[in-house]
Amino acid sequence: MGELTNTSVRLGILASINLSFLSARIFKCFILFLLMNLIAFSAIAKHSVTDIFLVNPNDPVKMMDSDNDSYTSDVDCDDNNPLVNPGAIEILNGIDDNCNGNVDEGLCGNGILEAGEACDDGGLNDPASSCYNCQIVNDADGDGFNSAFDCNDDDININPNATEIPNNNVDEDCNGLAEVYDLALTTITSSPINNSIGDIIKFTFTIANEGNTNVNNIVLQVTNPSGFTPVNIDNTPLGWDNVASSFTVISELSSASNISIDYYIQLEVGSCEEDFTIIGEITSFEDLQGNSLEDIDSQPDNSEASEDDQDEAFAFPCGSNCALTCRSNVNVSVDELSCMAEITPSSISEDIDTDCDFYYTITLFDENGLELPTNVIDASMVGMLITYELSEPECNNKCSGIALIEDKMAPTLSVQDFTVS
Repeated sequence: MGELTNTSVRLGILASINLSFLSARIFKCFILFLLMNLIAFSAIAKHSVTDIFLVNPNDPVKMMDSDNDSYTSDVDCDDNNPLVNPGAIEILNGIDDNCNGNVDEGLCGNGILEAGEACDDGGLNDPASSCYNCQIVNDADGDGFNSAFDCNDDDININPNATEIPNNNVDEDCNGLAEVYDLALTTITSSPINNSIGDIIKFTFTIANEGNTNVNNIVLQVTNPSGFTPVNIDNTPLGWDNVASSFTVISELSSASNISIDYYIQLEVGSCEEDFTIIGEITSFEDLQGNSLEDIDSQPDNSEASEDDQDEAFAFPCGSNCALTCRSNVNVSVDELSCMAEITPSSISEDIDTDCDFYYTITLFDENGLELPTNVIDASMVGMLITYELSEPECNNKCSGIALIEDKMAPTLSVQDFTVS
């Protein structure tokens, strides 16, 4: 009984020792586990959330855009240059601008094979292996310009270095424009009638550039009749040469635009018998390089009234007293060539100059009192008595009279041949 008790005690002590030893080992393992996890979390804390994702190969990769051109480094072949990306336009610069794997594809040079160049690459001196078809010099007319730049490689006089010949419908310098120079002039006055001695009258010259090329240094010649004196010249916006009696338009006049010049004169005499016609004519102009030019449809400085580079305007002291006196009876003969005649204010009044005809209104009536459509009569009216009425617009004064339409052409005899036996 005593031995059994002792044995039980020994077994209990051994069990207690074993349990204590096992608990110690478990505790050590637990402590080691905690230390390992602390080390792992410390390492993770040193990195960004993005770096944590990179640990997992199944997560999407976030690429960088270092040059901020909206293209990430996986497609941007130079992520340090914002001008280089798949959306860029390829230019002739020796690099792959649009990231398609080619350099300067489809681009030509400057048209000339320069020293040291293997092809026409615009001075980049690329090796022959990088030349493109359009950069290979093909000069059929031998004028020294690549056919890719020469707009007519069959004509030695046409190339980018040629001198443009205006108004011939040919683009000699290959700038895409066959230069046409065409200036037109219009002249008006603010007071064409009823002017008195001492009045200052304004004339306006308008120069229109109807060509397709800009011009400058336009010279406008002004012809002053006797009885007019230029005044207020200092108030004109452009250069006036009092000796030459001309304006010079120094500023550039663009194609399809115009410029107006105000010209003032003072009336010195007051008779419609004087010639009060102001004439303006474009006598010369230049291109932007200072070369003298010719107008396509006008000859400069030739006083040809039918050309559009010359125009005139009238200013008369007519009808200032509003008085009208009509001839009571006049005879009007039709022209022997046209068989027509025009009844004008000056032909039925002694007080109206022919230059002042435009100011008055004339109305014709037939023998039945019906108004005629115009003041032109023809041979069908010969022998008729036409009533005319003349009116002055400012005061609305009127006078009237009778016109007999005549045919004063010599008679024409028609004789048939006959034989007298």
